[in-house]
Amino acid sequence: MDISNLKQVVMSGPEDGQTIAMIVDNTAYLIQTHGMSDAIFRMKREHGIQTHEWMLSCDRAVLIPGIWEYQMAVCIKDMDNVQTEQLAEQLRQAGDKYLNKEVA
Repeated sequence: MDISNLKQVVMSGPEDGQTIAMIVDNTAYLIQTHGMSDAIFRMKREHGIQTHEWMLSCDRAVLIPGIWEYQMAVCIKDMDNVQTEQLAEQLRQAGDKYLNKEVA
C-alpha cells in the first residue's frame, strides 16, 4: 500500500525496535516498537482504538519502494461490512503479489 500521499505521524519508541505503520483514515502512524502487538497496544492507549478494530496485512506500507517498507495494520473501526470486505480483498491481492515477488 502506497502511503506516500497520506499524512505521516512518527511516534518514537525503543531504538532497537522496528517501524510499523498503523493506518487510520488518511493518516499513517509510523510507530517505533518491538512488534505488532506493541503497536496495537500503543494505539489503544493513545487513540482508544481497540485490538479487534485492526485488520492485519502481509502487504507492506511503502514510502519508497525497496527502501522504506513497513509491516502494517489498517483500522476498520468506522467501516461497515462491505467496506471491510473490500479492504480485505485489496490487502489479500496486494499480499499475494508481495509474497509471489518474495518467492521468485
